[in-house]
Amino acid sequence: MTLQLPDIQGPVNDRAWAIEGVPADAAAVPWRRCWTLLARAVARFPDVAGKWTSEALLCEVMSGQAQLWVAWSYERRRIEGVVVTRIFDRPAMAPNDKVCECPLAAGVNMAQWGAPMLAMLKAWARAQNCDYIAGYGRRGWKRLFGFTEMGTTEDGLPILIMPLRGSICSPCGSTGSPWRH
Repeated sequence: MTLQLPDIQGPVNDRAWAIEGVPADAAAVPWRRCWTLLARAVARFPDVAGKWTSEALLCEVMSGQAQLWVAWSYERRRIEGVVVTRIFDRPAMAPNDKVCECPLAAGVNMAQWGAPMLAMLKAWARAQNCDYIAGYGRRGWKRLFGFTEMGTTEDGLPILIMPLRGSICSPCGSTGSPWRH
C-alpha cells in the first residue's frame, strides 16, 4: 500500500514536531530508533510479544502490509513517537467495515505528539475509506483520545475503536458501532 497523505489541518509540522508517515522503502533508515520505542510497547503485553519481532514488523512495513508513522522532536532531534498501522477490509470483528488498525504505538511525551498524530492518522484512514480506527491494550486512549472499549482480544487485551464517519451498523441500522452487538 502506497503511503498517500491527504492535506491535513492542524499542527502536523510545526516548530516543535514533525509528524509524518515513513515511505515503505525508507523504513529501514529510522527502524533502530523506532524498534527501541516499539519494543517497550510489545514488552507490556507478554502474551503477544512472540507475535511482534523487529524483523517481522520491519518486513511488514517494507512490503506495504503495515505503515510506519513517526513523531520527530525538533528540540531533542530524535524520534519520540512511533505508530504502526494496518488496513483491514472486512475483518471478522466488523465484516461490513474497513478498519485502520493501530496495533502498536509507543514513545515518550505522548501528551505532546499524540493528538496531532491521531488527527493525521484519522485523516489518512478516511482517505483510505476506513470506517474505524482500532487499537489494543491502551485504556488511557479512552480518556486521552475518545476511543470506546469494545471487548477484548483472544489474548485478553482491550479492543478500542473510534468511528471515522457517521457509520451506520449494517445489521441493525443504528449509527453506533457494529462491535457493540
